[in-house]
Amino acid sequence: MIVADGRAGTSIVPVYDRYGLRRIPLPRRSPGAGSAPAGSRSRSDWGWLRCRRCRHRIVRGEQGVRRQGQHRHVFFNPRGILFLIRCFGNAPGCLSLGSVTAEFSWFAGYQWCYAHCVGCGQHLGWHYQGPGGDHFFGLIVNRLTTGQGSSDPPAQGEPP
Repeated sequence: MIVADGRAGTSIVPVYDRYGLRRIPLPRRSPGAGSAPAGSRSRSDWGWLRCRRCRHRIVRGEQGVRRQGQHRHVFFNPRGILFLIRCFGNAPGCLSLGSVTAEFSWFAGYQWCYAHCVGCGQHLGWHYQGPGGDHFFGLIVNRLTTGQGSSDPPAQGEPP
């Protein structure tokens, strides 16, 4: 429950802590008034997964797709390196590079090439191309983040 304290632009919001109920005055913004508070993201940033290295927007979480019945996959490459990837129908922040090949493809019937961050060139995963023009991106989970700060955890969870 928000209780107005009589001053314009502020509210008292009940906050529980380990000592019990406390009332802490917090700024209250009118809808559409002013700019976003420092450190917050604009509404247009919500849902974006970003490159962990440079924070460039890579893909929106709702672009997640299922391949072979799953959105997330765990694979080993020929060198024995383990990758946890998430599949996305499109990744506007990725640049597909290299020759397309079917060699050691993790998805039957699909060819692949490398997917790199448009912002910094970091290898983020693979762009898969299949029959009938079908394509998707398999992006490496620990090379993506949900926020803009340097201490953000890797992106987790399934698409909505």
